[in-house]
Amino acid sequence: MPRPPRRGFTLVELLVVIAIIGVLVALLLPAIQAAREAARRTQCLNHLKQIGVALHNFHDVRRGIPPSRLPCHHGTWYSELWDYLEQTALRGAWDAKLAFHYQPPANVQVQIPLFYCPTRRSPPQLSVSGDGIGSVPHRPGALGDYAGVAGNGRYHDWPFPTANGSIVHGGPYDDKGTVNVNCSGQEPDWRFNGVEYGLRFENIADGLSHTLFIGEKHVPEGRFGDGAVGDSSIYNPDHADVVVRWAGSNFSLARGPRDVRIDVFGSYHPEICHFLFGDGRARPLAVSASAIALSRLSVRDDGQIVDLNGL
Repeated sequence: MPRPPRRGFTLVELLVVIAIIGVLVALLLPAIQAAREAARRTQCLNHLKQIGVALHNFHDVRRGIPPSRLPCHHGTWYSELWDYLEQTALRGAWDAKLAFHYQPPANVQVQIPLFYCPTRRSPPQLSVSGDGIGSVPHRPGALGDYAGVAGNGRYHDWPFPTANGSIVHGGPYDDKGTVNVNCSGQEPDWRFNGVEYGLRFENIADGLSHTLFIGEKHVPEGRFGDGAVGDSSIYNPDHADVVVRWAGSNFSLARGPRDVRIDVFGSYHPEICHFLFGDGRARPLAVSASAIALSRLSVRDDGQIVDLNGL
């Protein structure tokens, strides 16, 4: 018996199928995006945890917390951690006699994926302003998405011990607590001139588990690499707000990528911002966290311990 002829889809049936597929895609797309963001959040937290391990190893070897910035334009906490992040080749290539502004381009432009939040951006990323000095024009340098916690904004990242955060200027200091170093004729080992770094773990009087060390720094949308918002080279110590930020009454967390404020912490993750605590633990804080709580967490020795539940 012959088979009946195969009937094709009518136009109406085809439109119905397309409509069903469209509905399924619309339903699945948010779930896919949420899964991708969850993976990126986990990766960002892992970056902070690795930075935390490096910071603790630095403290064990160098008897101090990595400084926010070194004098004489010679580096930042980012470059100080190279040796403890399996980046010894970078340390060997960096000319310790030269300031940032006179290093070979390869030194200041080196890209380390660990220093980027995957939700915000991926390497390579270079500064477009903010890395010149005097007669030396802007030199594009590598960017980064994390900043040390210099305190609640009442003070800068120096002088020591006035600066009240955990990541502060490394000195050396005179008896008045101000940076005092002769920048001329320095030898390659000038950083180790017998002066220990100003802060150690024992100086974190509130306890390592209750003090913020590193967090995601806010960079307004559309202004990547702009030194005016603190997003120039992470190896250039000229401007504190590139490598440290503040958290407190005037420095609440940014509410999202379109927040236009500067000098504050903030992420591109919805509703949260990741931080590394002094004990090496990394966790998110809600962007709605109170300014009082942020201030207490960012100051190393105010005696105010914060209950982290709900933050």
